[in-house]
Parts: sequence; structure tokens; C-alpha cells
Amino acid sequence: RSDALYADILYVLQRLQAPLTQLFTSIVGQMENPALAKNPRELTARLEALRTINRIFYSLNYQDLPEYFEDHMGEWMAGFCQVV
Repeated sequence: RSDALYADILYVLQRLQAPLTQLFTSIVGQMENPALAKNPRELTARLEALRTINRIFYSLNYQDLPEYFEDHMGEWMAGFCQVV
């Protein structure tokens, strides 16, 4: 846990946290579309995107829970519950 690491994380968070949350909720919302189950290519693309988003989310929250994600935890946890 160094100051340099936190500076890097803060830099990324300031630019990525809101768009990442919006993208996550958008893709999770798309997963509710029954027509998606009939299109394996589209379903796979969204699941791969969610996997990447979840990896980024984990990386940004690994050292400490940023205030933004704490404030938007409901959106994230609801989305995780939907996907699981």
C-alpha cells in the first residue's frame, strides 16, 4: 500500500468509475431481454464484456473501497445478483 499506488488508482477512478458503472448497468439490463437467449453470439459478447467489467471493478476495489463505489453499491450488487 503505497502513495504511488493510491495515486494511480485515484487517477483511474476519476476517469472510469461513472462510465464503468453506467456500462455495467446497461449490459445487465440488456441481459433481461429474452431474445438475447436465442442469439448465442450476442449473449457471449455481453457475458465477455461483463467479465471484463467485473475484473476492472475488482481491481479498483481490491486495495480499498472507493467512496463512489460505496455510494453506488446497490447498483453493482443488484447487477451481480441478476447475472448470478
